[in-house]
Amino acid sequence: MTAFACCVNARRQPARPATPAERPATPARHPRQGLDGSDLEPQLARTLTFTRCAAVAERLLGRPVEHRFDHAIYKPAFNGAATSWHQDEAYALERKILSAHFWVPLQDVTRDMGCMEFIPGGPRGALGRHHRRDRLRDAHALELVGLDASHAVPCPIHAGDATVHFPRTVHYTGPSRTGTPRLAWALEFGPGRGLGVRLMAKARLVWRRATR
Repeated sequence: MTAFACCVNARRQPARPATPAERPATPARHPRQGLDGSDLEPQLARTLTFTRCAAVAERLLGRPVEHRFDHAIYKPAFNGAATSWHQDEAYALERKILSAHFWVPLQDVTRDMGCMEFIPGGPRGALGRHHRRDRLRDAHALELVGLDASHAVPCPIHAGDATVHFPRTVHYTGPSRTGTPRLAWALEFGPGRGLGVRLMAKARLVWRRATR
């Protein structure tokens, strides 16, 4: 999958090798995520990164798009927690969604830092079966069941570049094995949805929360 330049205004922080003295004794923690960053800071929606991602989404999907969702992701240095293999559509409140999903790191990322990894051919496949991470009822994260990840393709990229994938693309980010925290901005764009579709999605969300 080819990355394109987004030119974010980020200070590059090259990763450095881990040393035994620096490795934390605390257990691995899952990355922290701040949801709907552009709602909290409206200026994000006026950045070159945001507008270029929207433009690329329109070209990929072949129609005008709207901003659906975005969030900031912080993975601490030397963090042993990976983001499980999954398909984004498993989290969706409607099926067969049409959207483009971007992942923009704020520093150069390598496989040791937990760059994005993909399974080729995923967008053309079916939605796989997922369960909650570690089979914990209260876990938010989902993981794909029975995946052979031996042919996964890692995508190390520079700060301000981006990966883009579709709702059924199988993907993952690994643990951080370096002394540099990994920060990224994830954005989703898709065609405008009618009021009926939005109300149905809201009803499903309420039902999901009530039955957890």
